[in-house]
Amino acid sequence: CRSTEPSLRVVTLFPDEQLAAVLERERDAEPFALFLPEIDRRPLLEQERLALLLAGRVGFRLVATAVDDPGERVLSAAFSRNLYQYLIGLAVQLSPLRERPVTIPPLVQALARRIGRRLGLGEDISFSPDAMGRLQTYMWPGNIVELESVLNRTLVHLSDKDLASRVIDVDDLLFMPDDAMRPRTPTKGAGLAS
Repeated sequence: CRSTEPSLRVVTLFPDEQLAAVLERERDAEPFALFLPEIDRRPLLEQERLALLLAGRVGFRLVATAVDDPGERVLSAAFSRNLYQYLIGLAVQLSPLRERPVTIPPLVQALARRIGRRLGLGEDISFSPDAMGRLQTYMWPGNIVELESVLNRTLVHLSDKDLASRVIDVDDLLFMPDDAMRPRTPTKGAGLAS
């Protein structure tokens, strides 16, 4: 996603949303980047509509991810050939997050800072070595989208506490939505400063 404007908003098209509805909602808004996770899972008709939009003048930048190689899916008619032609020129292949654990700490800090600002928690959110180790050894089947969800759940759950005087420990991490309901055991040194 290349942009001359550093403050370009990112609008995510979630699996349960329709492309037309999101584009209509954002039509009069400032320029944005449209993020389409797992574009290869979107309906073929929607892929074709997106290709038609990209053929004209659009008011957004497109960033898309795919689990499977769209080129192989084009051959089996499971992915739009027209859309593939637009996407392939700027394709970047990244290995899964689980294969790049060294990139996780800076990514966690950047995502936590962004989520913390949005929640009004400040920017100094820190993680214990054990918590960071757990984040680095987790398999991340959902890649960065799952990592962001885990951090979001964790910070929302902890937002009623003063995170500036606290280090997020491994027991604080909420990998699944129902983790917030499990009983917590206090961790040494993880208490709030008085």
